Amino acid sequence: VDTFADPQQPEGHPPRQRTSGLDPALLAVERDQAGPSAGRGGLGESNLLRGRNPNYAHCSNYRRGAFAHYILDGSASRGWQLPDSEKRGWVDASLGLPVVVDKIVVREIGNSIRAYELEVYDGSEWRPIAAGTTLGTKVCCFKPMSVSAVRIVIVTTGGGGIAEIEVYDTTGTVNAFPNGPSR
Repeated sequence: VDTFADPQQPEGHPPRQRTSGLDPALLAVERDQAGPSAGRGGLGESNLLRGRNPNYAHCSNYRRGAFAHYILDGSASRGWQLPDSEKRGWVDASLGLPVVVDKIVVREIGNSIRAYELEVYDGSEWRPIAAGTTLGTKVCCFKPMSVSAVRIVIVTTGGGGIAEIEVYDTTGTVNAFPNGPSR
């Protein structure tokens, strides 16, 4: 452990400590992201979208009182829904910084979805992960990849929607910085 002068540190305070020359701010971010949500399998036991900022969820349109951010709240009893007059729509949610993801679970509200396409944003383009004709509760497992957002496009008989989108890293990848924290 060594110390360094921080120009933003108030005068008279002791110098901050640096562990092995690593940036303490980045180490703190890693501890925050890995600590309380780490389960038996690292982050694999935690839905990486649950509790995200509601402003990170967007949609094509919504039924009154059935907002996009409901897909982030952990409750399958409510969610994002299209108005009854619409038969096609989408909802997405951002993870913020890219994270390693290998499993996505999507839960439908009701049973009016007749076609869907689940996509992830890899930092440069939307990539399809799964597609089908009926949804219900769909568990999609795939090769681990870096993802910063997830989106589902649906076609319905009218109305319909998504209760929850859950995103997981079951590989146990805890380090948010694949090359280690900056020095």
